[in-house]
Amino acid sequence: MIARDEESSIGQTIKSALAIVDEIIVGDTGSEDNTRLIAEGYGAKVVNVPWDDDFAAARNAVLEVASSDWILILDADERLQPVRPVEFQKLLADDGVAGYRLEIQAAETPDGSRADNQIRLFRNHPYVRFCYPVHDTIEIALENWATARQLSIEACRLKVQHDSGDGVRATARHDRNRRLLRDAWREYPYEPYFAYRLMTESVTSLEDEALPQSGLGKSCEQIAKAWSIVEGMSANQVSELTYGPDLAGMLSAMSIALGHSQQALDTVWSGIEIFPDSKLLLFRRAAAITRHIESGEKAGLTAATIVNLRRLAERDLDDCLASAANGRHDERWLWLWPWRYKAELALMDGQAKRALQYFQKALDLDPDYSHAWSGKARCFSTQGEERRALGLYLRAVTLNELNVTAWLQGSEILEILGFTDNARSWQRRAQDLFPESPAFAGERPWLTDLLSTALEPTS
Repeated sequence: MIARDEESSIGQTIKSALAIVDEIIVGDTGSEDNTRLIAEGYGAKVVNVPWDDDFAAARNAVLEVASSDWILILDADERLQPVRPVEFQKLLADDGVAGYRLEIQAAETPDGSRADNQIRLFRNHPYVRFCYPVHDTIEIALENWATARQLSIEACRLKVQHDSGDGVRATARHDRNRRLLRDAWREYPYEPYFAYRLMTESVTSLEDEALPQSGLGKSCEQIAKAWSIVEGMSANQVSELTYGPDLAGMLSAMSIALGHSQQALDTVWSGIEIFPDSKLLLFRRAAAITRHIESGEKAGLTAATIVNLRRLAERDLDDCLASAANGRHDERWLWLWPWRYKAELALMDGQAKRALQYFQKALDLDPDYSHAWSGKARCFSTQGEERRALGLYLRAVTLNELNVTAWLQGSEILEILGFTDNARSWQRRAQDLFPESPAFAGERPWLTDLLSTALEPTS
């Protein structure tokens, strides 16, 4: 691991892995507290690593000191969950494996995500080194090395618990990451990875949506430029972009948040052409189609076009759900979020009863799914049950105040019921949270022109 001023946590981190490792190496990047003393007390070898705003360089400096056949990477605010040494040794004894993906668990975030899978256990070889100064990754080098030797990278049951720390530390970490990513994006303007990672640090999302908060327009500009670079890449280059589908999907979601459903749909169509096997992009296409149909006359859609788009969205959603039914999946866009869009499509057809069934199906899977509660509220409001709907909208924003749909539609119900002051309060709250929502800012022709230009394929 690398660490700096981690005296409050580094001891527990080392202790969590102490029973299964042969050596512990800590790269200290300039601690001024007792980090070094505590690490050495647990038997760690502590090496001084100069810090130059480059995580990959720091990690690689520590790897140079490692002498064992395998490497386990932990951060100083993480804990390896208990594992029997014999089970751990079985992983290392598999001659056909170059590395393993571990499940990184964290407290649930506002967008509903709970875990991430990262390569943290891999064979020690001088060709296998980290790259990228921030959001560093070993995956690229390990995959190239493993492919040349006909070795695989597998998932395993090892789990790492991540402690995000207090709000002050988390904010400082995000600010630092954004600064480093902006610097990297300026230095390497043709490397879309940095724009992608900057998006993950800067764009706030709830469940399947990007949220129209302050700065989204600027972020959308950066991601659109990055996506245009991807569109101009060769097939071999694109095959290495594991983050490519997510890049296209989030750009589509950002366009939707800013009220540009056509750009969202164009982006996801382009993404499917480049990444035809991506189930994520099928889900994103269904979401973009749903929002595009909602725009109705404004989008100039004919009745026949709407029917065809709706059928395509239904097929995409059913494809996602079928994939989830074939095995265990952590991706909520496979097993949960499609029910929301199936419900919304049913509601557009005036099938409130069926929509309610779909929303309830989602709530059976996750009782805290905020969008399903606001969806049920919308169903009841269409049936004239405004008071019942209002209670569900209140529940939706209580579960997650970032549910922009619940704030806006709930304020309309309050107006209907004659609670004018409350309605204005909800509208003010929504405007404070989502200043770039089309509901407040109106049309943005500059963004339409920007996206149209940025999404043109690069020659």
